[in-house]
Amino acid sequence: MAVSFKRKSSRRAYQPMSEINITPFVDVMLVLLIVFMVTAPMMSMGVPVDLPKVKTAPIKANKHNEPLIISIKKDGGIYMQKTRIKRKELLDRLRKLSKKNADLRVFLRADKKLKYGTIMDVMGVIHRGGYKKVSLITEIPR
Repeated sequence: MAVSFKRKSSRRAYQPMSEINITPFVDVMLVLLIVFMVTAPMMSMGVPVDLPKVKTAPIKANKHNEPLIISIKKDGGIYMQKTRIKRKELLDRLRKLSKKNADLRVFLRADKKLKYGTIMDVMGVIHRGGYKKVSLITEIPR
């Protein structure tokens, strides 16, 4: 018995698809969107950090160029060297001193129980007074 197989034309059976299947692309983009939506608030929020205590060598002061020391006591009193001054007078005094020597280093000492904003406010006044070199003084941990 003779069997004849008829072969179909391969041109008609295979037709290239001219459209891109975007379903996997959309799935990937939605997953990325969700990941960014979840992680974006974490990037902008502050994270509580326990800062390390560092032992450093003491700063050596130049005898010819003694630093200006500004202290802030627990009650908010501001002292320039050992003289108590009012907050309003601080800027004027710093401007007068900076005209003589703007490269003078300023050491800022502040009580550890003071609010951060109070210390930053005084640092801003020091900067507006013409000083660019401000150092914070701390105690060496024992």
